Amino acid sequence: MLRRFVCLALALTAAAATDAPVEIDNVPFQVSRCLQGFQGKYRINRWMNPFYLRGDFDGDKQADYVALIEEVATKKQGFLFCFGDAQRKPQILGAGVSIPVEGGLPADDWATINVWGVAPGCGGGKLECLFIEKAYAGSGWFIWNGRQFTWRQGGI
Repeated sequence: MLRRFVCLALALTAAAATDAPVEIDNVPFQVSRCLQGFQGKYRINRWMNPFYLRGDFDGDKQADYVALIEEVATKKQGFLFCFGDAQRKPQILGAGVSIPVEGGLPADDWATINVWGVAPGCGGGKLECLFIEKAYAGSGWFIWNGRQFTWRQGGI
């Protein structure tokens, strides 16, 4: 009986830990700053670990960040790009915001993605880009074109 109780308590604790909100103090300043403009609409999510990455996505030699987010109303998952240049507007991909992907089809929820990382040598070798993948199903890159992110389809 005690063993069942301990197992149940551990399972509930693990489930609660993944759903617990991220403390805004636990993210880089650039992420908390750019998330302020979306308070109540989006929240940082931890469906993958780490839940934020750093790179130079726009090629200005400043640290940019991308964080996993969730649209609160719909529970759709996506990415919030926060640029080192505070004058550059944050970009949201997914989480209810569509971006054309393979064949021009719109995608606004990236909940099935289970691999992500920063890839060097994109955009003619001057930028880093966000690589995402659904294991054994497909992959691609979000690459900055000077105005917005574009999708480049990868393989399986």
